[in-house]
Amino acid sequence: MQSPDGEPISDVTVTNLSLEALFAGIVFDTVTDGLIKEVQSTIPDLVGTHIALFDSDRNQLIENSIESGGLGILLSQSNENVLTQNTSTDTFFPGIELVESNDNWLLGNTVIGADGLGISLRGADGNRSFRTPQTRIQPLVAAPGISCWHRTVIPDVATLPGRIHLARPSSLETTIRSR
Repeated sequence: MQSPDGEPISDVTVTNLSLEALFAGIVFDTVTDGLIKEVQSTIPDLVGTHIALFDSDRNQLIENSIESGGLGILLSQSNENVLTQNTSTDTFFPGIELVESNDNWLLGNTVIGADGLGISLRGADGNRSFRTPQTRIQPLVAAPGISCWHRTVIPDVATLPGRIHLARPSSLETTIRSR
């Protein structure tokens, strides 16, 4: 989603959508303050990206379900986004990848059976995920569950100013497991 004149758009909402056999599922390009929620996406081939954000800030991706295909969720040069309770299953590339994307929150996401990395952070600073006693991160096909190429903070508790306050962080863990 991008405006015809290339200017940023804001307050875009995509909810309760089913996508099948597309090369690119949902693409936000220079979108701010948007919402992608309860999207189910299946890509039968080893190529394609289910959800991609390019130069898009302060968006929320909540309870999306991704199955097979190339890459699950991609954030590229996208900052201050919140990814909560998304599930990525059997992707060929990472279930979640952040490239040059900063200050994002990853809360309670699940990646199952990615052939490469579960979650990949490249050139990404100040991103946060949860570390709780129940968090389980296991290697996937001899690759690390989470690969951090820059600084990522994994706090025990979290408050997102003006957005979400998590009173029980242990209920929103990030889980990565092999099939």
